[in-house]
Amino acid sequence: MKSTELSDPEAWKAVVHPLRLGILRVLGKNELTNEELATELGVASGKLHFHTMKLLKAGLIEPAGTRKKGPITEKMYRRTAHQFTVPMFTDGERSPLGHFVSNALALYEKSWEGDNLTLAQQFGFHQMFYVTEETRQRVFQQFREIMADLEASSVDSETPTAVLFSVAGLAHEVPGEQA
Repeated sequence: MKSTELSDPEAWKAVVHPLRLGILRVLGKNELTNEELATELGVASGKLHFHTMKLLKAGLIEPAGTRKKGPITEKMYRRTAHQFTVPMFTDGERSPLGHFVSNALALYEKSWEGDNLTLAQQFGFHQMFYVTEETRQRVFQQFREIMADLEASSVDSETPTAVLFSVAGLAHEVPGEQA
């Protein structure tokens, strides 16, 4: 399955909800109906239908056929890509990165709720430095290389040793702050 860059603002809006991230996570393993997704995520299927339709409209999931369940024909869905990435903006456009970092933080906090993950590996920091333009460019390139390495190392969710690994970061110049 391919990797897709989220260049459409509708796709950004679709991804920033934790339940929609859950749908994408679950659909990474199987093609499922809305009812099966609701069961897997522990929510009402009526509530989930709204979020499924948002992802469908944004092109992040697609129909994967139908299946008969008694007299009812159920629609099945699958993700349209193995992973979704945010584009790098260089032309002054407003970036959705704040939403992605907020969403990553919410996902991180949710993963610690009652799951006794206190021993899980984690890494985080926030520091500010005065650097030269050359250093800033070099660091951005290193971040891009790390993400490319993670993408190249990505395995199928069914791989026995696979773990879902989340990476969130925000590197930027601080406006109005000069040496």
